[in-house]
Amino acid sequence: MPVPVRRGELHHRPDHRRRRRLERVSGPGSTGAGDIEVHNPFVGNRLGFDGLPAVTGAVITGRVTEVAFADGRRRRYHHQWLRHCCYCRECGNPADGIRRVTVISFDSGITPADTWAAEGDLHVAWPDGHRSAYGADWLIHNSYDTADRARRSAWRPALWRSELAEDFPSVEWSSAGGSDSGRLEMYRLLRDFGVVRVGGLGTDPERTEALASLLGPIHETTVYGRIYDVRAEPVSKLGAKTGMAQAPHIDDAFQYSPPGIDVFHCLAGAGSGGSSTYV
Repeated sequence: MPVPVRRGELHHRPDHRRRRRLERVSGPGSTGAGDIEVHNPFVGNRLGFDGLPAVTGAVITGRVTEVAFADGRRRRYHHQWLRHCCYCRECGNPADGIRRVTVISFDSGITPADTWAAEGDLHVAWPDGHRSAYGADWLIHNSYDTADRARRSAWRPALWRSELAEDFPSVEWSSAGGSDSGRLEMYRLLRDFGVVRVGGLGTDPERTEALASLLGPIHETTVYGRIYDVRAEPVSKLGAKTGMAQAPHIDDAFQYSPPGIDVFHCLAGAGSGGSSTYV
């Protein structure tokens, strides 16, 4: 394989941004200010997703409430979990998600005084008089029964087998850097295999940075800078700049925030040797 002589290290942070929405939040049992408007997709018991089956009924059974949905599915939710997951204004601040209720704020064997379906949502009255409402979309997306968990985790990483040498996950830079579909294919291969080879990048350092920027913000460090040139030198305190073989390792694992994705721009050197192994 070519000698990796230029490396850009990335610190990849998943993009948690979601479409901005306006939700009107009512605090059951609260007093004073009335409804408030919230622009925060991470709090509240409604997600604002359309097209999901509504709640049609609810039955208290032991330590759980069995909730019926319009598509015929039934899902079970533990009472302790439901009480802890109430995100009304009494239980926390719906604007920033700071909680006032914790799992030790109520008895572990708590049982609702009543449960019912109204306007497609699940409503719960608790023994202390507090009331909670849970949107059908929120209940479905947070369901922890076996079928829903299997559906959410249907993706499996591709295992590295011997046939990988014959069909290595690869894309061309003209595609990955020139079209949304090509970039998506690069992301898909990286997600499934943990590694992807981008061909046709050339030798221009600016293209190295352009590729790295497609994967996330570049992680600039005091030791390696923004992009680090890996070259064999007669004398160097860094192992990366010597001709010594490097055992499999994780780059910069000692840092407070180590890079999530490493980018190696591999150029063929004039000399011999320099094989690279990726694990």
